[in-house]
Amino acid sequence: MGYLSKALVRYYGWKAEKAKRKLKKLPLSEAKIKLDLKSLHITPKGTENCTLYLNPLDEGLSVDLYVWGFREPMNTFLLHKFMEDEKENIDAVIDVGSNIGYFPLIEMISEAKQIIAIEPIKETFLILQRNMKEFKNVKALNIAISDKNEIVKMTVPEKLNLAKVLRDEAEEETSEKTMDIHAFPLRDIIESEGLKGANVLVRMDVEGFEKVILREIPDEVYGLSFELHSDIMSFHDSFGLIEKLLRLNYRIKIASRYASARAALYPLIKRFGLNNALSIYQKLSSKRRLALEHDFNSIVNWIKQKEYIHIFAVKNA
Repeated sequence: MGYLSKALVRYYGWKAEKAKRKLKKLPLSEAKIKLDLKSLHITPKGTENCTLYLNPLDEGLSVDLYVWGFREPMNTFLLHKFMEDEKENIDAVIDVGSNIGYFPLIEMISEAKQIIAIEPIKETFLILQRNMKEFKNVKALNIAISDKNEIVKMTVPEKLNLAKVLRDEAEEETSEKTMDIHAFPLRDIIESEGLKGANVLVRMDVEGFEKVILREIPDEVYGLSFELHSDIMSFHDSFGLIEKLLRLNYRIKIASRYASARAALYPLIKRFGLNNALSIYQKLSSKRRLALEHDFNSIVNWIKQKEYIHIFAVKNA
């Protein structure tokens, strides 16, 4: 990867460790950050309040936000652009795995008309509620999403954004804290929130549970933004999900595999801005990072390499 890339990764890790110690000492009332959207070339619309309260005990998303003022920079930028391009076609967003509200806030900035923010972990949900309370068109639900109405067991790791549903007995033999959560299928949320017949964007990052959630895709789901965890799912399941979307008349507008480059990108973006950082990183890495419409072969190759792939798809008219 090169000396500079390795140095950037070490710098990212050093900043994270330093931030963890500082964040843990803060009371809840002072654990907050104003997002740095300027570095991502995002101009807020619909709200001027870009401040989020953090969880001082979370070693994942809250630490990243505390250090850098943004999280998953490429996916944040792509979600914003995707929603801007499709805003006339999207009536509501169901945001699955909202954590403390970072992506729902990005959706608000992108002029979402209505947001259903779903977060299963109670301690995280309480901060999500606090961050979303001033937005009249955001409703937060303390539930999980599955393919049916059921009770699921979830891990509660130190990096709370990595909380996941345990899918079988082998996974349930874990040393991490777990909790039981009531889960509902997407169709139930669409019906209960009055979204029958609407065009809904579903955004989710569910640590390999995307195959289960998307086992049945309601007709109302116009758009999808999700991370395909091909390192957790098998090639057969990952490839099968992509094939299923194409079979159901979705088209993949863009796919990104910048997640694996995250640590090296953060310092570059903070110093030079997103566009310049991407240009610099491209010179450090020969890997292709974006696949546009019809670039199916690249996506298949990324699945074979067990990459994290972020998919943005819409249903054809």
